[in-house]
Amino acid sequence: MDLLTRFSLKNAAVIIMAAIMVVVGGLYSASQLKKETMPDISIPIVAIVTPYPGAAPADVHDKVTQPIEQAIKQIDGLNTVQSTSSDSVSVVVAEFSYSSDMDEAESAINEALKALDLPDNVMESTTRRVSMGSQPILKFAVSGGDSPEELQAAVRDVVIPALKSVDGVGEVNSSAETAEAVIIKFKSKALQDNGLTESTVVQQLQATNLSFPIGSVEIDSVDNPIRVSGSITSIEDLEDLQIAVYPNVNEMYANAFQQMGEGMGALGGAVGQLGGAVGQLGGAVGSIGTGMGEMAEGLGMQSGLVAALQDVQAQLLDAKIQVTAAKSLMRDLESAGTTMTPEYMGAEATVAALEGQAIPGLTAAVDGIKAQLSALQSSAGSTPSAPASVPNMSAPSGSVPSAPGDMEMAEPTIELVSLGELADISYDDGSSSSLSRAAGKTAVLFDIVKTQEANTVDTAEGVREALESVRSQLPADAEVNYTYDGSVIIEDSVSDMIREGLLGALFAFMIILLFLRNWRATIISAVSIPLSVIIALLAMKAVGVTMNIMTLGGLTVAIGRVVDDSIVVIENIFNHIQAGAERTPEMIRAATAEVSGAITSSTITTMAVFAPMALVEGIVGKIFTPFALTVAVALAASLLVSVTVVPLLAKWSLLDSKVPARDEGNTRSGKAYRKTLEWALGHKGAVMAGAALLLAGALALVPVIGTGFMSSMSEPYIKIDLEYPAGYNANDVDTALKTIEAGLAKDEDVTFYTTSVSTSGGFNMAGGGVISGNRGTAFVGFDPDTNMEDAGKRMHAIADPLAVEGVEVKVGEISSMGGSANSVDLVVTGPTMESIATAAEQIENAIEGVEGLQNVSSNLSETRPQITVDVDQVKAAEVGLNAAMVAGMVRGYVAEQSAGFIEMDGRETELRYITHLGDVSSAKTIANHTLKTPLGDEVRIGDIAKVEAIETPVSVLTRDERQYASVSAAVTVRDTSTVVTAVDNIVADLDLPTGVEVESEGIASMMNESFKQLGIAMLIAIAAVYLVMVLTFGEAIAPLAIMFSLPLAIIGGIVGLFVTGLPLDMPAMIGALMLIGLVTTNAIMFIERVNQKLAEGLSRHDALLDAGTNRMRPILMTALTTIMALIPMASGMASGAMSSQSLAIIVVGGLTTSTALTLIVVPVVYDLLESLKERILRLAGNDQDAEAAA
Repeated sequence: MDLLTRFSLKNAAVIIMAAIMVVVGGLYSASQLKKETMPDISIPIVAIVTPYPGAAPADVHDKVTQPIEQAIKQIDGLNTVQSTSSDSVSVVVAEFSYSSDMDEAESAINEALKALDLPDNVMESTTRRVSMGSQPILKFAVSGGDSPEELQAAVRDVVIPALKSVDGVGEVNSSAETAEAVIIKFKSKALQDNGLTESTVVQQLQATNLSFPIGSVEIDSVDNPIRVSGSITSIEDLEDLQIAVYPNVNEMYANAFQQMGEGMGALGGAVGQLGGAVGQLGGAVGSIGTGMGEMAEGLGMQSGLVAALQDVQAQLLDAKIQVTAAKSLMRDLESAGTTMTPEYMGAEATVAALEGQAIPGLTAAVDGIKAQLSALQSSAGSTPSAPASVPNMSAPSGSVPSAPGDMEMAEPTIELVSLGELADISYDDGSSSSLSRAAGKTAVLFDIVKTQEANTVDTAEGVREALESVRSQLPADAEVNYTYDGSVIIEDSVSDMIREGLLGALFAFMIILLFLRNWRATIISAVSIPLSVIIALLAMKAVGVTMNIMTLGGLTVAIGRVVDDSIVVIENIFNHIQAGAERTPEMIRAATAEVSGAITSSTITTMAVFAPMALVEGIVGKIFTPFALTVAVALAASLLVSVTVVPLLAKWSLLDSKVPARDEGNTRSGKAYRKTLEWALGHKGAVMAGAALLLAGALALVPVIGTGFMSSMSEPYIKIDLEYPAGYNANDVDTALKTIEAGLAKDEDVTFYTTSVSTSGGFNMAGGGVISGNRGTAFVGFDPDTNMEDAGKRMHAIADPLAVEGVEVKVGEISSMGGSANSVDLVVTGPTMESIATAAEQIENAIEGVEGLQNVSSNLSETRPQITVDVDQVKAAEVGLNAAMVAGMVRGYVAEQSAGFIEMDGRETELRYITHLGDVSSAKTIANHTLKTPLGDEVRIGDIAKVEAIETPVSVLTRDERQYASVSAAVTVRDTSTVVTAVDNIVADLDLPTGVEVESEGIASMMNESFKQLGIAMLIAIAAVYLVMVLTFGEAIAPLAIMFSLPLAIIGGIVGLFVTGLPLDMPAMIGALMLIGLVTTNAIMFIERVNQKLAEGLSRHDALLDAGTNRMRPILMTALTTIMALIPMASGMASGAMSSQSLAIIVVGGLTTSTALTLIVVPVVYDLLESLKERILRLAGNDQDAEAAA
């Protein structure tokens, strides 16, 4: 360090230029840092969502969920697999260890999914990752318009496209996101009257609406493919679409042969009269058979021509549409003067190719097919009569029917019927799929999720600007109301933490001025604060750390500590000047070198305590690692500044300043302390006993203060969730939400609220589970000054009356952690689902009344009636059907199915169809319905299948391939351990079914694991600190004496938590980890001075007294600056401070007691250890003398 000091004193210009570059670079880096509420931590969870349309939960579990679980269970790092199999959807949640590479894990899952052979109608699986950055950064509501349909259209056509174009926007989730569709509801009777089925109509519809390539043309030696698509673009097109009704060939043949049979019977009765003509008659019959074959062949040709005509007409129309679009593009480019571009030349080539080749060819094809169809229809006649050569064999009137050659048959023609006659066709804009309101008005609700790399503040600003830019395109009375803005919370937190940091710096400045009473020396010391912080910002940008609550908290904590090294240096320089030393640059160098060893050792020990944080796994390690990195870099920067910039500034400003002479040993405070220390050295037993009693008393407070996990940053938002039993519909839930809205409208602290209920199921990534139409949510915003505890009670008073039998009501605050960070989760497993359900219900009822718990619930799904159709394979086969065919036909009556997509108003719109079955009041309704067989006959469903109603679960839940139940509850108090212990005791006393096991998860398991890991980290930190001091002092006794300052810090830390009513949680443990480094700093300065004086020849007693009087002022200054810098954070007044409040309190309390006791106890311990060392050496020396004498 002395080399750095020499260099800075000799090369002032270099140091100043370097400082300026650091300031400029640091400020620029600070402006480029991403701003977030919390560190963007990737949670090691991958959710696999697989839709299986129309499948019951049991089928979803057996045919989809189980194969997926089997496929992924061998992936490295996989801890647990939980699944939920519900109606039409399988959700498998794979949880990995925090050390897993989640990119590789997700890739391995996708590879395993590709190898699966799932049922044909299972849709493609999608995987989703979870992170703190996947929470919505912005929530808002768009209301207004004359109708929900108008609002829905404006949102779909204007708002959503504008939002998706904003840089940084990853997902735009809205209550209007349900896709629009055209619904075709077939009329069962109309289909039967025309001899059609749903499948034949849909096949013709799809054939008309196909999109496929028709070839390519060569333009400028380049092959340009041409693709044409269907011509259906509106509801009117669908209604006018002509469906071919083909004659029933089987029926025609049956009728023809019946007439032939009757004729042959009559001829056989008159064989005596017709005997001579039998041979000729046989020839006539042969001719009739030939005519029947020709008739069938003509019918097949006619059918094929009709289908071909429909296809080619669709291709021709689409080709014309493409020409129109290409010409429009050419006009736009010509008006812009950009005709020499690939876009213009491509459009020009397309027009030339289509008009020159494709359209003429298709037109000719249409004309040709029409001509063939007309000729075929005009040439078709009745069934051929007998040849002219057959004689007219008369018989008595009435005795013989007409000959076969005289029978009449209907001409086989193809009829056309419009789709509008067969079905009711309507447009569904999706507005009916969700019921949502803002402040009681119909609205569309939005959640905006940013991309992983995006800046929250910039993205939110871009969204607001995009909404403002399209406001004129919305209905005149449209309103946009923001219900949640994460960027505002971040900006407030950043500004509050900056304010705390500035206040801390101001307090530190005042402490330095108070002790030194010199403006120049004070300013020199304070310079290290901005320089150290700016260097830390540079490092944060370099390693990709974001600006969030934890990193800002680290900078705030560092502010008090980074000035310590500079204080020690400037105080020692100042002390030399006051002692009358010659004012030269060499004096400044010598004074700096005198303490450089101490400040280097103390800084390295403080930094060393954060190294074990790399060993802490789980969410605690992920959250606090940026904090530790920020503090460590700031401390390293402060050490560099203290031995370079501070001596240089002292050279410029203190050598010629007026500094009054002062001897610390002769000041009032110095004399008082010296007297106290002399008494302590003479009464070592009393001092040690007193310290031991204080430590014991502090430890006794630990059970009283309790323990916790994480203190979430409370925000002025509350969420109310309603869940009705299966069978209730969205309107029932909506009625309940209106009751809640009425209560919210009367609350003066409520600034805004939204309510929503989905009318369809799905998967909620944020909630991590399956959602359905029997759930509703109210999101309530409050005035920032609202007492949220009281607000929560009022929300319970509004919502709890709705919790009638079977209805679950949950009321909870929203936090920056993405919900409640503290929850109790009990996993129940057992031999049977019945025993698991019984145990879960027992546990749920037993813990309902535990103080500090709310929203107690289980994940067990209810049962509901389900109609099953069990097909009799033998009976079905007798009529030409099988189970798959029956399932497909029945599904057409009870569930909408996709028939493809059409282009409407430039948007891809899905076609869905269903056959109107009427009111299904029982299983008998379905059993009495008829199906059409492949032979054209009708058969009653009940005749080929057993139809009955049974009770089935709404969903099937598994954990590691075993069925389970989970009982969970939110913890509302900070002393989590007390609540967890109470729950564990209650569960242990329950008489649960045989074989049932209960395992604590959630907050309990996280607390146990985190405390264990942090405990190990603290032991490693203590060992690291001791090792650094041994290397510094070159011996073991002095460092051991310094280590005695650690238990003295525990006293103040625990008392601080007790006084403020806070538990010992994870931030407090990090604060205790910091204390290991901070409290040893003072003791190191003390003992280092003792060793210097011992080297000068002073006795140990005199060296201790001298070190005490000489180091008292810098020790007090460094401790008080750190304490005062943390006072604003410890007060918990700023938004964002709650998450670090316990950390600040334990540091403030620990430094207070350790500083006071270090000045007394450490000298006593040092004296005791050195005396013990001398005694041992003396005894060893006497033994050696005795051996030598012998």
